Parts: sequence; structure tokens; C-alpha cells
Amino acid sequence: MNRINTMILALGLMVVAPGFAQDKQVSRPADIGESEFDDFKNSSFNVMDESSKLKRDLTHIDNEIKEYSGVMSTVATDKIKGHYQALTGIRGEVEKVNSNIAQLDEKGKDVVANASKVTPKLKSVKATANTKKSIEGLDVAKGNMKSIAEMLQKDTQLLAAELKSRGEPIE
Repeated sequence: MNRINTMILALGLMVVAPGFAQDKQVSRPADIGESEFDDFKNSSFNVMDESSKLKRDLTHIDNEIKEYSGVMSTVATDKIKGHYQALTGIRGEVEKVNSNIAQLDEKGKDVVANASKVTPKLKSVKATANTKKSIEGLDVAKGNMKSIAEMLQKDTQLLAAELKSRGEPIE
């Protein structure tokens, strides 16, 4: 019986654990004194921070929308318009962050290739470690952006449909 309970618990953790991984923040390592690596690291972590802030902001709006989604007809049109406009604004920021992620992905290939060439050897080890952490930060940002895209699409469609049903123009 204990074996069955253990297996059920293990399977449950395997299903739940991947969802927690995207919310994980990677800590920003210190600069190593090599501009190519320090700039890449700082840019990567800045993008991770931006994506995390966007996700927090959007989650706040998403939670408000969820609170009234079942009783949408009782919500003032101005409130729905305000949330719709907020989503539109976030969409513009999302495009900018996704563009930065794509640029850093490309730059990361060169940085990874050059990390082992840094001298002295101690700096090479730090460059490699910082680059690995930077790529982990980019992976967190990508996970955030995936969640953001899903929330944006769902919430925008819901609010647009409600505004259209009220005869309101959609921008």
C-alpha cells in the first residue's frame, strides 16, 4: 500500500512540478570585468526582469477579469474598456520583449562560443558560468512570455466579445 501511495505522489509531483519551473527566478551573477559577457548577462537578466514584471501585471489584470467573467453583464462598460486597453498596452510591451529575447538568443551563440577563450583561465570559468546563468534567465523569460501570450489571447478575446456584444467599437 505504501508503494502505491509513493508512486501516486511521485506521479503527482511530475505533473505539478513543471508548472513551478517557469516561475523560478535565476539570480543575477556578479560582473566578471569582460564587457562582452557582462553586457550579455545584464541584458539577459534585464529581459527576465521585464518579462517577470509583465507577467505579474498581466496576472493581476487576469485575476480581476476572472472575478467578473461569470457575471460580465453586470460590469460597467468603462471597466471592461479599461482592462481591454491595458491588455492592448501590454501587447506592445510583449512584442518589444520578444524582440529582445530573439536578439539575445542570437548573441548568446557567439558568447557561448567565446566563453572558453577568455584569459586568464579563472575568468574563462566565470564567463562560462555567467553565460550559463544568462541563458537560464532567458529561458525563464521565454516561459514567462509563453504564459503571457496565452493569458493575453484568452483575456483579449473574452473582453472583445463582450464589448462587441454591447455595440462598443474595438480598436
